[in-house]
Amino acid sequence: MNITVPKISAFNQTLLNFVGKVFVGILLDLILESSFSPITFYGGLIIAAGIFLNIIIEHFQERQKAVV
Repeated sequence: MNITVPKISAFNQTLLNFVGKVFVGILLDLILESSFSPITFYGGLIIAAGIFLNIIIEHFQERQKAVV
């Protein structure tokens, strides 16, 4: 039984799936072609940072609700 999936929203699961595919694609490009697109890498980093910030904000909002 997976304990992680029920705790993550569908939106975050979709974004994490996308970011994972982007970085695996970059890794495969590096292994097979010895190059990668910097734009793709930076785009993946921006999306990953956005997911991280969203998770932090949701965590603090849930904490605020629990206190009130």
